[in-house]
Amino acid sequence: MSCSSGGALGNTRGLTNIVKNSTKSSSESAGQGSQGVPDPKVNKDGSRPSAGPLGRLEQHATEVSERQAATGWRRMAGMGIEFFGVVLICALVGMWFDDRFKLHGLGTLGGIVIGVVGGTYLQIRTFLWVDKK
Repeated sequence: MSCSSGGALGNTRGLTNIVKNSTKSSSESAGQGSQGVPDPKVNKDGSRPSAGPLGRLEQHATEVSERQAATGWRRMAGMGIEFFGVVLICALVGMWFDDRFKLHGLGTLGGIVIGVVGGTYLQIRTFLWVDKK
């Protein structure tokens, strides 16, 4: 018996390629029925939906966590605007005190310090409220 290049080793390579190609084509068309029409029994990510009340509960939990993630950046942006607004308002009040009582910049400096302390207090209070909730 002589070993040729198309022997047993060549057959396993061919089978490996067939398996790889079939896996690739099935993953590319996940969620698609015949003729490229979406399969209603497959989720957008290609997974099958779970049946029963636990499946619905998992789906609801996923939707809630996605909503919370979407509102997380909004909350942080709002907190930044709130901090800036507190500092700005306190600085403007300090500038008014400077003009009114001729404090030569001490009112503005005091207003900024009070604004930073007040803004930090609001940030801490918001973080504690979010953790409690």
